[in-house]
Amino acid sequence: KLRRNCTALAVVGDGPYLKELRTLLPDAAFTGYLAGIELARAYASSDVFLFPSRTDTFGNVIIEALASGTPVIARPIGALPENVAHRRTGFLVEDVHAMAQAMHEVTRTIDPDECRAVACQRFSAERMGQRYIEVYQMLSGLSAYHRGAHESRGEGDSSAAARARPKS
Repeated sequence: KLRRNCTALAVVGDGPYLKELRTLLPDAAFTGYLAGIELARAYASSDVFLFPSRTDTFGNVIIEALASGTPVIARPIGALPENVAHRRTGFLVEDVHAMAQAMHEVTRTIDPDECRAVACQRFSAERMGQRYIEVYQMLSGLSAYHRGAHESRGEGDSSAAARARPKS
């Protein structure tokens, strides 16, 4: 039971499993969908953000939680290991038993200020813009590389004259 170990659970949002969750977690507080300042308050007033999804592999909510100084417990899938620094900004765990264990450890071992600092460093608008530029530069370099490879084989001449030339 949630009350036995002085833990309060708030479920923020809604979705296809809401009815089932209400049945499974009768002592939990269900807020429904939140946005803006209300959502920011929910993050900031939480001791931990639990993200048990097996299908959402990026999780913008993880970045929002970290930026609010809330440590995250999530599964190590998709981009989540890149977004959650294990034992620094939260825990990456394989199953619900490990999630329960991590919930006992997270408030003793994870510094909320570190969560905020990492989120701001890695996901600021400036940093994200820089990452986009790096990706575009890499793609541009690959494109130039492929053009060069085709040209060295005589395949890269795409001018109208080259297309009009008969092959010998």
